[in-house]
Amino acid sequence: MGASITSLGRKKNLSSLIQYVVNPYKDKEKCVAITGINCSDEPSEAIEEMNYTRRKMNGSKDITQAYHVVHSFDKKISKELSKEKMHEIAVEFAERAFPNSDVFIASHNDKDHFHSHLVINNLDFETGKRIRIDPKDLERLRKLNDEVLLENGLETIDNEYYENLEKRKNIYSNDSTKLKKGQLNHQEVVQNAIEKTLENRKVNSFESFSEELAKNHNIEVYRFSKNSNKLGYVLYKKEVDFYNRREELVALGKNKSSRKEREQYVERTFSARKLGKKYSFEQVSEQLSENNYLTHIDNYFNGQLDSEQEMSLNSQYNKQTGELEIPFVELDSTADKQFKHANKRKKYLPYPSFLEAVDHHYSNTFAPIDDEEYEIKLHTHVHTKTLRSTKSKKITVKKSDRKEFYLPEEGFKTCPHTPSAKQLHYQISRVINDDVKMYRAKNDYEFMERMERMVQNQQQQQQDFDMGY
Repeated sequence: MGASITSLGRKKNLSSLIQYVVNPYKDKEKCVAITGINCSDEPSEAIEEMNYTRRKMNGSKDITQAYHVVHSFDKKISKELSKEKMHEIAVEFAERAFPNSDVFIASHNDKDHFHSHLVINNLDFETGKRIRIDPKDLERLRKLNDEVLLENGLETIDNEYYENLEKRKNIYSNDSTKLKKGQLNHQEVVQNAIEKTLENRKVNSFESFSEELAKNHNIEVYRFSKNSNKLGYVLYKKEVDFYNRREELVALGKNKSSRKEREQYVERTFSARKLGKKYSFEQVSEQLSENNYLTHIDNYFNGQLDSEQEMSLNSQYNKQTGELEIPFVELDSTADKQFKHANKRKKYLPYPSFLEAVDHHYSNTFAPIDDEEYEIKLHTHVHTKTLRSTKSKKITVKKSDRKEFYLPEEGFKTCPHTPSAKQLHYQISRVINDDVKMYRAKNDYEFMERMERMVQNQQQQQQDFDMGY
């Protein structure tokens, strides 16, 4: 087998990356050859040239400064070929893969195998565009590498090898013989179990996440302490039924003395930090919240949500805190009757729609008898699991305004009236004491008003034009 290609992704600091590949901090590794493509072979000069290229072409505004790719031979080939030949093959690959970019190549030789680090400047100086190495690009690079290997009389790398390589912890350790011994990678087992569990939408809380891992994967997940956001994962041996012995085994792991007794049942223990960022408490919690949201979406389309839950979902709540992006209003029977034309959801209205209904009622009331005092409840937070309100304020709307009516017996007369939307909004803002949220909600209503006026003006202009024509 020849040499494999692995991407280590985007790097923020070009200087530190080049310094590392020239002077590796691992004792067993040693830099044996350096080549610059479209840049100097001297590290400090190469750094200056790459930085100058980015400043000149795009102002160096990108967080990403370079990409890091590893070209690695397996143990067998590393013993058969000379260091010069393997470095030459790596350079040949880099020239084909990145013809219009600055590339700094540093080859390392350790006890196991020979590999080359490719530091690619984040810019194509022919097009002026930023380069990227996503999975599709990586696939293209591997095909180019296969062509170079064949031209040099070496075997290519099969896809199965790459699939296994991506999941392994040490990407420099490209020893294909390990994959043929049937050795079980416990870290990979735990990672796959977590990913598979989180793919299930029904797993939408930490409790259900823990339950699923225990029942289907023989894995315990725990937090280091009640207030800690650090997670740990314990993989139990196949013959141990962790799900049914959970209370016993979890209790053993709670203090140092009993942990030694528990070791006989444990295959491996991993911290989330060891497994990777995507398995951390923050990332897991985010995915659980997303699963919970998707479950609500499914229930919405299946008609399993009532009016309050539908309103909560449509109000765009924060998936972590349950805070509503825009509050919604619950009407009492009097308000429901007065605003019936706007209230399609029965009792509940988004705050902007409520203000619109208030203004419509204010301008279309022709007699004092049609205007009554009412009470509303403004909801600002909901429970993320049930979509039920958890925080609300009651507001009594009294006749604090005055409006002129025509009374049959008395003629035109100014009578008490419930406030307009503008006045009511400022009253509600004082009660809620959240100027930012209420200002945003009012802006949504005013934007809607402006759009309606714009449409009406356009229709009037069109009508006037038609009549004149």
